[in-house]
Amino acid sequence: MTGVWYHVRDLEAARRFYKDRLRFVETYFDGDGGWSRLVRGAMEIGLAEGEPQPDRWPLTGELRELAARWAIEPERELSHVT
Repeated sequence: MTGVWYHVRDLEAARRFYKDRLRFVETYFDGDGGWSRLVRGAMEIGLAEGEPQPDRWPLTGELRELAARWAIEPERELSHVT
């Protein structure tokens, strides 16, 4: 199953959106811990209360090779988040 986790400011609103609008099925909810797990087909979504975070990937050797192939200079063109 493919899983994606999102930090959301309003857990209840996010749960309603995924269940009511996108037809995900909630498989687990932890109100005290502030998180929920939902599935639809082979897709699993995890929601956790908190400030939304940008996507992050470490710049591996493989990604550096790919950047070179496409003439991308990661240090100049990509944001660095620590």
